Amino acid sequence: MSSNANIGNCTRKQTFRFLVVAWLILFVLTVPATAQPGKRLILKDGSWQGITKYEVVGARTRYFSSQRFEWEEIPYELVDWKATEEWNAQPMHIPPDDEEERSGLAPLTPDTLTVAPGLRLPMAGGVYLFDSFSGSPSLVELKQSQGVLHHSNSSVLHSAINPRYSFKQRLELRGSHARLQSHVPVPQIFVKISVSDQAQQIAPSDRYRIVKLNPNEDSRTLADVNVSVTGKQSQTQQFVPARIEGFGEGWLKVIPLRALEPGEYALVEMLDQNRFNVYAWDFGVDPHAPGNPNSQTAGSAANDKTTTSSR
Repeated sequence: MSSNANIGNCTRKQTFRFLVVAWLILFVLTVPATAQPGKRLILKDGSWQGITKYEVVGARTRYFSSQRFEWEEIPYELVDWKATEEWNAQPMHIPPDDEEERSGLAPLTPDTLTVAPGLRLPMAGGVYLFDSFSGSPSLVELKQSQGVLHHSNSSVLHSAINPRYSFKQRLELRGSHARLQSHVPVPQIFVKISVSDQAQQIAPSDRYRIVKLNPNEDSRTLADVNVSVTGKQSQTQQFVPARIEGFGEGWLKVIPLRALEPGEYALVEMLDQNRFNVYAWDFGVDPHAPGNPNSQTAGSAANDKTTTSSR
């Protein structure tokens, strides 16, 4: 009996060791790429993307994100190829924790997310434009502006004469220019707000869009609003192709899919597939504009602001 018990114990130990070895092999084969020394795709505006590999396809650069574990792409011309090659040629990179310690910055927490070295999003949320002025990356908080309806007298007159005649209105933002300007043609906008009740049913990937504004003498048109004889409204606007990415801890990142021409723009919250909230976050694109007031630069402390709610 003792001999049989010893054989049984040996068999169980061998089985256990085999399972441990098999688990270790499986773990090594499936460990995420972020466990490897951090490769980066460094952009000309000073920001960077953590990657495991990349490839150039025509005018686009495809890379596999080490944060989101999926393929993404950006325009080829936005990448600082010299800086990227120099970084990735280093035999060993400083782990993120060591970078924080050596720079003297407070360690990362789940609510403080880095968008560029030394530049973080605030804990409370908000809407922030990631900009670069004179080669220095910065974050600028965007404030909401209320759109107002404006209608032409001729449209109302026609409607009064002929009740079947629909009339048009313009949804406008006051002022000919936004207070804040992006100095880069492909600005990244980070959003973390309380979603309005009407937008609750919209998927995060469709919740926000960028609108090209049409300038007027002292205002900017968000959309043309057509009001039918039954009172039904429809909007016509110029949406800019963009994609939305999750950035962690409730933050979303909105990125135009092409370089924006100099002009006036706004980020809007969609209420359904065709309508958006009349409160918008406006900004301009002008590489020659002066620096933005109250911008947060690398090394400066982010203020703990109250989350902006949509109305």
